[in-house]
Amino acid sequence: MKFIDLIKLATRMFKARTSRTLLIIFGIGIGMATILFLTSLGFGVQRVVLSQITTFDSLSAIDIYANLEKGKKINWASLEQLEYVKELEKIVPLLRYDGQVKVGDFSSSTALFITEAGYTGMDGKVLEAGRDLSEGKEREVVLASSFLNVLNKSPDDLLGEEIEIILHIPDEGVKWFTERVLETKFKIVGIVKNDKSNVYINSNSLEGEMLSSIFSIKAKTGDPKQVDMARSKIEALGFKTSSVSEIVNQARTFFSAVSAVLAILGIIALSVSAIGMFNTMIITLLERTEEIGIMKAIGATDRNILSIFIFESALMGFLGGVVGVVGGILAQSVSNFIVNFMAVRMGGEAFTLFYSPAWFVILLVVISLMIGVVTGLIPARKASAVDPLEALKRR
Repeated sequence: MKFIDLIKLATRMFKARTSRTLLIIFGIGIGMATILFLTSLGFGVQRVVLSQITTFDSLSAIDIYANLEKGKKINWASLEQLEYVKELEKIVPLLRYDGQVKVGDFSSSTALFITEAGYTGMDGKVLEAGRDLSEGKEREVVLASSFLNVLNKSPDDLLGEEIEIILHIPDEGVKWFTERVLETKFKIVGIVKNDKSNVYINSNSLEGEMLSSIFSIKAKTGDPKQVDMARSKIEALGFKTSSVSEIVNQARTFFSAVSAVLAILGIIALSVSAIGMFNTMIITLLERTEEIGIMKAIGATDRNILSIFIFESALMGFLGGVVGVVGGILAQSVSNFIVNFMAVRMGGEAFTLFYSPAWFVILLVVISLMIGVVTGLIPARKASAVDPLEALKRR
């Protein structure tokens, strides 16, 4: 039997039993759409959460703190010790002061972070506009995006503007501080997404300002896989450490469990559809016993009959998978639109709540095809074993 003949015989079900065939396809489709919709919700929430707490650079970053229990402090000498950890590609100190900033007529108290180029990316901050601090000694700053709302300005309005800075430097051993006005104004070169009113200042431009109190140190490995090894070596030196990668791994484990639970709910719906499909194929076999006898009488082999039934069930499974994927994607699009519409109306930002990786969509269609093959296998074997004489006696 030629392949084209197989297709013609197998697709006769759409003409002979249109309603029943379409119901089977839509039943499989509903199960697949449910799996896709629920699992994509898990993927989407995971993607949104992780995008808020991490960047590519932050996955390789390690935060290094003082360990008072071991009498280990963070200071400039600590940087020299960390240089012996060969896994570390970049080491950036962070100095934190309270202070004031003035942009035009606006003045505000805020936290001032004096650091080097690359710190914001290592800290998981995403540039919304402009660029990061430079490696040179240019007097420049990067502002948090929260300033945009306070100043009621767009990023383009702020970039290139000059800002005045006043540092509040604590007096050693006294609960007071010395107010130091940095005479030269700083240029705003970038805006990072952050809901806190932080200002990041290029430390290279403040050489000679006698700033000495290091708040913390952030280091970056050459490869995210080296983070655990580097942390072990740093902790052996007496420091305390933490890493975003640890939080990310915990979050991924949690969301994987959530996605699995959601997928199970969809599988239950799909199982009901698969049972219905199996039952329908058995009924179809009983209805077509006479037809099978005639086909065998005119020369069709057992293998031909087996191929026809398996191809029919596989085709229904495949089409059910396609219908499910299309329906699931449409449901996601509508849900995303509604959620984003409400978020924007309430003053938030639009985001993608549902996310379907291409590999997952393809996997669902393949699974649907396999379900069709498996559910049709037993009826197909029974059909191929029909005795043509017994089948024709029923006429």
